[in-house]
Amino acid sequence: MLADTLRELRGELRAQKLRTALSLLGIGWGTMALLLLLAFSFGFEELFAERQRGLGDGIAIAWPERTTMPARGFPSGRALVVHRDDLLAVQPSLRHCEALSAEFAGRERITLGGTVLQVPISGVEPVFATLRSLSPRPGGRFPSERDSALAARVVFLGDALARTLFPGQDPVGKTLSLRGRSFTVVGVLQSKLQDSDYGGQDKDRAWIPATTFLHCFGRRPISNFVYRGIDPTRPEVCTTELVAAMAARLQFDPADRAALSVWDTTEQQRMMFYIFLGFHLMLAIGGAFTLLVGGLGVGHLMQLMVRRRIGEIGLKLAVGAAPARIRGEWLLQALVLVVAGAGGGALLALLAIVAVRASPFTEAVGRPFVPLPVAAATASLLAIVAFVAGYLPARRAAAMDPVVALRGGR
Repeated sequence: MLADTLRELRGELRAQKLRTALSLLGIGWGTMALLLLLAFSFGFEELFAERQRGLGDGIAIAWPERTTMPARGFPSGRALVVHRDDLLAVQPSLRHCEALSAEFAGRERITLGGTVLQVPISGVEPVFATLRSLSPRPGGRFPSERDSALAARVVFLGDALARTLFPGQDPVGKTLSLRGRSFTVVGVLQSKLQDSDYGGQDKDRAWIPATTFLHCFGRRPISNFVYRGIDPTRPEVCTTELVAAMAARLQFDPADRAALSVWDTTEQQRMMFYIFLGFHLMLAIGGAFTLLVGGLGVGHLMQLMVRRRIGEIGLKLAVGAAPARIRGEWLLQALVLVVAGAGGGALLALLAIVAVRASPFTEAVGRPFVPLPVAAATASLLAIVAFVAGYLPARRAAAMDPVVALRGGR
């Protein structure tokens, strides 16, 4: 049946070249529009997520502020002073926090030869690299637990800062002067995308062990601390636990959330997830309507084909062809037309996606791609379009009276 159907369809399409071309163009355009819209939408979402992860994946940053509630004999308005020892003391009691690091921040003078720069410097714990997505280039490393234990004079440089200080050189193993003290460069940040920061982009910063920071620059309170919960879907559990532990140690009310100013980056990530979900749905609906309009063209073409072949259909019915076979032939023809048009549209979409992924525009629009569920949903929609476009003409052909059909439908 397939061979006969295709042969009949080819002969019919030769007589309907313009209508066929327009119908195939409609299906192809709808398929291409649907795939491209969603491919670029998902690519941009992935780019945005990568930029968000540049600050850290699922982290929260807390800054000590002033209390706004009296607690345990202390008045409100008290400045909260947090030392590294306070964080080390509460850390063993935290059951829902995966990692925690103090951060001492400041701007210090780096000298190398005739180059003198004022650079943001942070003293941090070794786990800070994992929290803040600070991956070193091959051949380098972030300050380790041993460096921290020894208060070693080692420094990890942002990639842009390293290029400024050591143009055309590998900085690892070289020394520089930090406030008159010699430091060894142990690693350089691997280039990354980053759309959020506090105190400056990571590419322009430098990091040393927290113990080294205190040893070189004197004992001082922490500037802030960074942490991440064990359960990424419930970050508030870790925050509540941490605030309660800090409140017990520093004598402030745990309900006084103004005492610790917390920036939970997971809230922004959740918000952007729902924004992009709505964006994907809007584009999918628009692309689906474009595809359905193309399906109307195929349905109209099938109606004309039935009208032109009434005599042939009547002859088949007269010699004993079952109505189900007639319906199957016309549904198959509709499916062939939709597959041909959709195949052309999908091919053009694929070529466009490959071209953009190989271009320098990926930094602005991301790397477009079509997720497997989207491809499956598009194929299912095309199958529905083919069925709807062919069903009414097929039913009309199968329901004809053979005698009336042989008379040309009169």
